[in-house]
Amino acid sequence: MTPTRVRVFKACLHYAPDRVLHTASSGPVTGLEELYLVLERRGEPLGVGGIRINIAYLSGLDPARVMAEVGAFLPALDWSAPPEALLDHVHADTTAPALVRALLDQTLHDWVARRAGVPLHALLAGVKDPADAPTGRAAAETNQTLFWCDDATLMERASAYVARGFTTLKLRVGVAPLAHDLARLRALREAFGPRVALSADANGQWNRETATAALPALGEVGLDYLEQPLPANDWAGLRTLAERAKPHSLPIMLDESLGSWPDVERLAALGDEGETGLAGHLKLVKTGGIRPLIAAARALKAAGIRVMVGQMNEGALATAAIAHCAVALGTHGNELYGADGLIDDPAHTANDDGPNDDGPDGLDYDGGDGRVRLPSGPGLGLTLSLPALTPILEVTP
Repeated sequence: MTPTRVRVFKACLHYAPDRVLHTASSGPVTGLEELYLVLERRGEPLGVGGIRINIAYLSGLDPARVMAEVGAFLPALDWSAPPEALLDHVHADTTAPALVRALLDQTLHDWVARRAGVPLHALLAGVKDPADAPTGRAAAETNQTLFWCDDATLMERASAYVARGFTTLKLRVGVAPLAHDLARLRALREAFGPRVALSADANGQWNRETATAALPALGEVGLDYLEQPLPANDWAGLRTLAERAKPHSLPIMLDESLGSWPDVERLAALGDEGETGLAGHLKLVKTGGIRPLIAAARALKAAGIRVMVGQMNEGALATAAIAHCAVALGTHGNELYGADGLIDDPAHTANDDGPNDDGPDGLDYDGGDGRVRLPSGPGLGLTLSLPALTPILEVTP
């Protein structure tokens, strides 16, 4: 079944005006620039995928460069080949940026799972017959992140998340002085007690001295983990910090440090050597898609390394893709909140006519148990409202 149209679209998605994504590495972000790939056959979707492209602070590529790379890669593919062969080709070309491979990989996985008639998480678990697929809607644990804002707003947002049933909160740190960050963490612990798991993410913006000085206080607060306290390439510092954090029962979670397969292999090797004070946070835009992310997670787990999966505050398609991975892998403490609260997301389920599907079959964050429920249909379970998107290019298969 060959696609008759291969099209790329873009859109800028938004949360409510009072919600600004602000971390120590990104600065204020007011919109999510999303790129979508749509494969169709005679007007019917074969597969869809989406990635966020205004993440140069992580990828090193501005949106224009990403779109140019996609435009150069798509015509080189033999679209008469089956999607499995196309996946092999995508991942054989390691010169393509991870963002580009992630977009192709996600779309092709959606195609394979739709063709099989099973949800993507079932396909990833080895299910190829709809009769063998789990019934009901799958769900995965997710945290909620508290981005930089004033102290009063911080506590209001945290209270709202907890009232909705979320019991894992992550505070972005590194924007303010350390003393301010510690005071905010103490306030959160005092407000919610042990019923809420707290973590902190410095996005690589602390130095060794600051991170080491913070350990006793972070241990007293009782954090679940401290994420990327040092720059991505400071592996020696991160290993030393992980050892110093062990008396405080504080794992060091690596995120930006896991930007490639060699990075994953490096962390797995440390696990094999018994260094389990480090953990790994995997994302599709870093690994290059679903296939390499699943392989990376399994390699780290086999080495005794704790694994969580997450997204880059992305739309529903990309969020659904990583949520399907979380279900297939059985990971805990994931970061899957990206689509929660978007007001103009063009993704919707097949039984809905337009964007912002908040019905029972869309991505559902309001089950009251800190989990996101996935769509029940085959593949990602979502499609796109194309009139809401801006066309970028079309490739003739």
